[in-house]
Amino acid sequence: MAHGRVRQRARDSGKWVDGVIAGSGGVATFQGSSGYYEITNDMGTVVLSGFRSNPDSTPGSIAADWRLVGGIFELISPALLDTTAHGINLRRTTLTGSADVTITGPGRTFLGDDNLFTGRTIDQTATRVARDSGFGPVPDICKPDAIILDNGGLQNDDGNYALVIHANRGITLRRAAVFSVPVMWAVRRRWTARSRSGTLGSTTSSSGDSQ
Repeated sequence: MAHGRVRQRARDSGKWVDGVIAGSGGVATFQGSSGYYEITNDMGTVVLSGFRSNPDSTPGSIAADWRLVGGIFELISPALLDTTAHGINLRRTTLTGSADVTITGPGRTFLGDDNLFTGRTIDQTATRVARDSGFGPVPDICKPDAIILDNGGLQNDDGNYALVIHANRGITLRRAAVFSVPVMWAVRRRWTARSRSGTLGSTTSSSGDSQ
């Protein structure tokens, strides 16, 4: 595939791996050794069980950068976003559905800003996200495992914006999970974490120092 930006339409089946549009619960697979590809979803709502990005590339290597624009992707189980190399960017499209969404692979996956899926987010990599709304609508009550870090972590995708996770989105840490907390000088916080199926929470007291 050629270098540089290439704009394509999802309706053009020749732009999908094997010339097949994944619909009715299939897996959308994108493969390229390099370049920037912007694919516009001109089919409205597409039902998928997952995305695979650059599965034939060396894990974690530089490969094609896929960006999906517009439309809605309804995810059904297993709802797996698997990025082997470089990345897939979903910031300009919308994910919906009730299934838990699992994000995995050594590549980079960028979640959109206005997702509508109501399942949990299971993070097995370093997921990029810029807004709390990337995890879907805020739960009505506190959901301790709304976000599960399972050998994964979260990275703010917008250096000009302070990402704040809503209090109703509980974060559960499993094996080798990473959660980075910035130092707070105005408020004293005592952070507690339990491994495996434990949860991460905080208690706050008014004080001028931090720990």
